[in-house]
Amino acid sequence: MLSVKLSELVNGWEIPPEVMARCKDGPLTAQELAEWKAWKAKHDKEERQDTDLAVYRLAGESLADTLRNACHALDKAVVTYTESDGEELWELLDAFAKRLKKAGIERPTRPRGRPRAITIIEVDDGGQTRWLPNFHPPGTPEHDRYDEAMRRAGKKPGDPL
Repeated sequence: MLSVKLSELVNGWEIPPEVMARCKDGPLTAQELAEWKAWKAKHDKEERQDTDLAVYRLAGESLADTLRNACHALDKAVVTYTESDGEELWELLDAFAKRLKKAGIERPTRPRGRPRAITIIEVDDGGQTRWLPNFHPPGTPEHDRYDEAMRRAGKKPGDPL
């Protein structure tokens, strides 16, 4: 049940009690109602702007993670895109690249020629899995439990399993 007249609702909002208290149990005058409607419109506009800024900030701060996850989704065939989806995505990527350049962030230059081969150092330990050293801080219950388990098994760090 409403505590005000239906004509005193503004965009479905009831006029706050503190505003109504100034009316001394009488209806709002046309001027008071107009002032409140103007204040409410300004308030709602500022609220929408604040919400938009928060959404933009969140999108900007999480973009790298979002793109990284989208790449994984494509690699694992979790998502599929239609031709129109692809066109929209490329347009958005182009628009974002333009805005990055406008902000003074240039694309890093790629080195010329073939990329260097990544040297992988392989360790041949005979394919055996070995006991790990005790990584727990000395004096902690975890450290003591690990040492006790190694002592009972008759093993030392580096011994084959």
